Amino acid sequence: AAAALLERCAAAASVHAPSFVNPCIRGAESDEWAARRAAAMLLQSLATHQQPSALAQARRLVPAVQMLRHDKHRAVREAAALAAAALSGLSSGGGDLPAGANLP
Repeated sequence: AAAALLERCAAAASVHAPSFVNPCIRGAESDEWAARRAAAMLLQSLATHQQPSALAQARRLVPAVQMLRHDKHRAVREAAALAAAALSGLSSGGGDLPAGANLP
């Protein structure tokens, strides 16, 4: 639901996007693979549709994506790869991701 909000409603997303970061980080650390996949999908939406919020929280988001890229479930790894690509697009667009962020 949070990813859909970020994608479809720019006005609401700009207000609520920062509040999605903490649940997203907790979801990335979940024991449930579906929660980790949802967290990766939310990370991708955040990086794609709310670049200022993603850049402001990059020091927290990048390690979460890196962790998810090595998940034991393929669906989580695939979602994390898309999130990594979106975050990488921020850095190539002039954003300032943390040094050493090894994203594709």
